[in-house]
Formats: sequence, structure tokens, C-alpha cells
Amino acid sequence: MRPFLAFLAAGCQFSIAPLDPLDGALPVDEAVEMDAASDGARGDGTRDGASTDGSDGGRKIGDKCASGVECASGHCVTGYCCDATCDQPCLDLCNVVGNPGHCSPEPPTTVCAPAGCSGDAVALARNCDGMGACGASPQVPCGNYTCDPMNATCFTACNDNKECAMGKNCNMASHKCM
Repeated sequence: MRPFLAFLAAGCQFSIAPLDPLDGALPVDEAVEMDAASDGARGDGTRDGASTDGSDGGRKIGDKCASGVECASGHCVTGYCCDATCDQPCLDLCNVVGNPGHCSPEPPTTVCAPAGCSGDAVALARNCDGMGACGASPQVPCGNYTCDPMNATCFTACNDNKECAMGKNCNMASHKCM
């Protein structure tokens, strides 16, 4: 009884109630207060009192979740308890069939970087390579014009020299870079 009293004296209290694994919500009668200086995280990626195998009621890697606090690992990614944060642009899925709970690559049809300008060329949108990396960005030269940063397209007419490629000038009569 003495450790319980000391625990309450430290400003913490808790009651233990079983967690319904299908519901995903904490029981209504569960109350947890923690010291404001601690967020409950341990250096090994789990939360204080959570086991990595889920035996204490924490969800295991590959179990469905809505928030990282539900997972023993502390990581809920794309609706599943995951072994890592999966925060790379093309390696951010944790719900892939056959590999739930582990970071998996995005399919090669996923855009990982939008189109933009690269000097006097348009850098086309980049897609994931299907192996977890963002693929190379093909560049399309704009010829006599420069890239319009507002649209990530080449200018096709000019109103001043800023819309022309380096070394080219805008002909104000024809609105063409020459």
C-alpha cells in the first residue's frame, strides 16, 4: 500500500481497465495524469509502461490504430501501428497488404515533388520510384524563354526581358524573345 500512496503523492493517479481491441477507444473510467515534465516516451520508441509485444494492452506492430498513443511503438502511420515514423516522401505507407506495420514504398505513380522551374527549363513533377526514393526530375528547356515560376511552364510570349532566357531580349513589337 505504501508505494501506491507514494505514487499518488507524486501527483499521479491511474486506474487500469481493459482496452477493447476492436473499439480503439480508451475505457471511460481510465484516468491518467502524468508529471508535466514527462510525455511518457522512452528512448526505445515505446511509451512508459508499454511493452513492444503489446502484452500490456498496447497495440502491436501491424494492428489498426487512430493515434500513436494506441501503439506500443508510439507510431500510427496510415491507420496501422508501425515500427517507425515512415516520414520519407516515398517511404511513408504502413498499411501495405502483406507488410502491415512496416514502412513500405509508395507506388511509382505517386507524385513526390511537384513541377517547378530550374533556370531556363521546366523541372517536371517527380514520381516515386517504387523502391522508396523520389525519382529523377526530367527537365524541359524553354528555348528562347524562361520558366514561369507561377505555373511551372515555359513562357511563350514576353512583355519584358525577365521572361526571356539568359542572353535573349524581348522584342516588344512581336512579344517574342530573340
